[in-house]
Amino acid sequence: MKCVAPEDRERVAGFIRSGRPEPYEHLALRKDGSMFPVYVRARMAQVGGRKVRISAVRDLTEQRRAERERSQMTDILAASLNEIYLFDARTLRFIYANQGALRNLGYTFDEMLRMTPLDIKPEHTVASFQALVEPLRRREKPLVVFETVHRRANGGLYPVEVHLQLFEQEAGPVFLAIILDITERKRTEEALRVSEERLRLALEGTTDGIWDWNFKSGKVYFSPRYYTMLGYESGEFPASYESWRDLLHPDDAPGSEQAVRRALEEGSAFATEFRMRAKSGDWVWIMGRGKVAERDSEGRPVRMAGSHSDITARKQVEEALSRLSRQDQEALRVARMGHWVFDVASGKFIFNDQYYSLHGTTAEEAGGYEMTAEEFARRYVHPEYTYQVETAVRSAIETTEPDFQFQVEGCILRADGEPRFVTVWFRIEKDSRGRTIRLYGVNQDITDRKRPRSR
Repeated sequence: MKCVAPEDRERVAGFIRSGRPEPYEHLALRKDGSMFPVYVRARMAQVGGRKVRISAVRDLTEQRRAERERSQMTDILAASLNEIYLFDARTLRFIYANQGALRNLGYTFDEMLRMTPLDIKPEHTVASFQALVEPLRRREKPLVVFETVHRRANGGLYPVEVHLQLFEQEAGPVFLAIILDITERKRTEEALRVSEERLRLALEGTTDGIWDWNFKSGKVYFSPRYYTMLGYESGEFPASYESWRDLLHPDDAPGSEQAVRRALEEGSAFATEFRMRAKSGDWVWIMGRGKVAERDSEGRPVRMAGSHSDITARKQVEEALSRLSRQDQEALRVARMGHWVFDVASGKFIFNDQYYSLHGTTAEEAGGYEMTAEEFARRYVHPEYTYQVETAVRSAIETTEPDFQFQVEGCILRADGEPRFVTVWFRIEKDSRGRTIRLYGVNQDITDRKRPRSR
């Protein structure tokens, strides 16, 4: 009984005395005195004419940690502002919809359980939707991304971008769908279709680079930001399709060119991610969007236009956040949560878009997705909580516990100076030498809960 935690010894002794074969759990003691959960399955047997008890013991530490991570991720996904769904791969009936989905569509959870994606996607038939998901069923693609419209309970329509994956579960295969409301993006694309000048006005002052390709005249236009995004001076290289293609990463070129050709052949829009070589030799991640902007009298495309957005910082965030949970990393990749990552070596935070929304600002307004710890504390931490934040970060860096996790309540400042209360959860990552190298965190606004209720 020395290996059983003191508080469980009496209970375990009772199981042994009873001789009952049912399994049980208890806390066990390591040689160094630390405790860990175990699962015990026992049976009685005859050995050498004696009746003995044979027990098999399994360490539950990893299982318990996985359960805690799943519980945390479930809470995070449920609170996401994006629409997140799970639906049966065979019947297509929904089996889960988060609060963001219910709020945006206007249905109750029970109503959603009686519906399928076809009930909220009026542009699709059974046949067209099955054709969309067939590459996932055949394991030809790990992810399918497409645009469509969703229909709310009140009949209203809004454009969405759908990220769809197929997962194998014990109960059978399920589709995971993460939906982004792209109303604002569509408004920009409509401005692009109507007029190049109107698009320039709409995007004036933004960080996007604009391109315009006239097939009839052979002329191509790259905006100044198109060049400076890659570290070049405006006009430093020719504005041409060949220039774009030559700067593409070799691994990304085939798929990117295919996306452009398909858009031309089908008359559809495209959105694809690729890397382009900067003047410094580094690779810059770009989100390229475009569509046919003009046709001739016979309906043939004569002009295509679009934009380039630098998503390098977002890619760094996605890579870092993917470590939060192996099971949920793809879901979190596109889900815009209030996440942050702190890199100990550089002393910098990396934030995602949803995190900036907690502060009432955007990455563009804040100067990017990265920020030094000093700048973060000065701009966004309430002075009364600065010491608490510094102490928590220092503890995380200095701890020798590999599975260190921390939860604390604090007060942040929005960009307009308004204080907001938050709950902060974070965990750490250590290198092979046991040194803390990164902190991964999630912030949740709890201001409404903290405010005193009126009588």
